[in-house]
Amino acid sequence: MDILFLQVVLYCLLFTLLVALSYRGNAINIVYFYPKSVIDKVVEFGYTDYKTIKRNKFIFYSLFIILMFGSLILIVGLWNKINDFKQAFIQLNIFLQSWNIFDGVVMDILWTKNSKNLKIKGIKDSEYIPSVIDVIKKRIIFIPVLLIVALILAKFIVFIY
Repeated sequence: MDILFLQVVLYCLLFTLLVALSYRGNAINIVYFYPKSVIDKVVEFGYTDYKTIKRNKFIFYSLFIILMFGSLILIVGLWNKINDFKQAFIQLNIFLQSWNIFDGVVMDILWTKNSKNLKIKGIKDSEYIPSVIDVIKKRIIFIPVLLIVALILAKFIVFIY
């Protein structure tokens, strides 16, 4: 079980690295994570445009799917040598639900509230810092979605390994 905990930590660190690389020292680069009202203001202020935001979002989520789901296939199937559907499904859920909690607590709440680098000139903190209740609602909605992702990935892992 210790190795699984380490793997989950590494998985969450991979996600953090992906966000950090997308951020590249400027909150405008990841403004697609912000509420639509903030995105509209950022465009209105001339900091960026909708085409650039859409391109950055597409690049991030393409890399997210490849890296985050690909790494799960490699960790569970290759590293952990799981080829049983039930065990793969259980492990994938441990990873995905842990990531869901990590993303909500660390990225959405702690990083957003405590990072001065995420501030955008002309935007009030209250416009983009989510409340704990909003984060909980969002994370609860992700639970069944991630169960479906785990189901698909588990079938794929059993098929290829």
